[in-house]
Amino acid sequence: MQSTLLEMYKDVKTVLERNNIRFYSHFGTSIGAIRHNGFIPWDDDMDLLIWEEDLDRVRNILTTELDQDRYYYNECPSDSHPHVIYRGTDLEQGLRDEELPFIDIFTLVPYPDKKVNRLLTNASLWGFAISIHLINKLKNITLYRMFRRVPRFFKRLSSITTNKDTSMVTVCTNNFKKNSFPSSCFGTPVIHPFEDTDVPLPCEADAMLTKLYGDYMTPPPEDKRTGAGGFPCSAYTEYIVNRKS
Repeated sequence: MQSTLLEMYKDVKTVLERNNIRFYSHFGTSIGAIRHNGFIPWDDDMDLLIWEEDLDRVRNILTTELDQDRYYYNECPSDSHPHVIYRGTDLEQGLRDEELPFIDIFTLVPYPDKKVNRLLTNASLWGFAISIHLINKLKNITLYRMFRRVPRFFKRLSSITTNKDTSMVTVCTNNFKKNSFPSSCFGTPVIHPFEDTDVPLPCEADAMLTKLYGDYMTPPPEDKRTGAGGFPCSAYTEYIVNRKS
């Protein structure tokens, strides 16, 4: 798994760098880089961050410049962020069984620094996260078609309620409140060794990881050493919908 992920990352990294897209590693990938100079030994995905304003460009280049025989770019309206998924020998079967290697591409979005705006935006982002969770449970294609765009309504609402002069950003996950940081924490990426390549860390990665995880340099107990434990939301259902449309 990690060998495949590393090759995937190198290909994605090449495309993003060639197009001057600023990106960062985050979450377990950043911990692995700092603590192990590579993967956390039990990790099974990779986490990258891009700025929301670059999403359209990223979508375009990853769907045109990556080898489409090897990679499937998944951007589902009922998920919080895109992914690059390894196609393997049978993409449909792999999506159905949720067993394919993937790279998360999270987006950094503006987050309010004013109290009233923050309350309104928090409500919208909770609606966003909860609707994604519920829609992911829908296996009926007709119901899925009906509700798949509901999360985007909440996402648009959150952008309306965020004050435009904010200096804060957050990562679109269900843990968005803890993932809120001043945008200056990301800044110019700091290049750090990762296996036989490198990853770009946020310039204040240590402070950010400490806020998220506490003493992240100490590995967890053996019984807590698990991978991501998930798969891109509604990826298989969205694939079937797109195939039939």
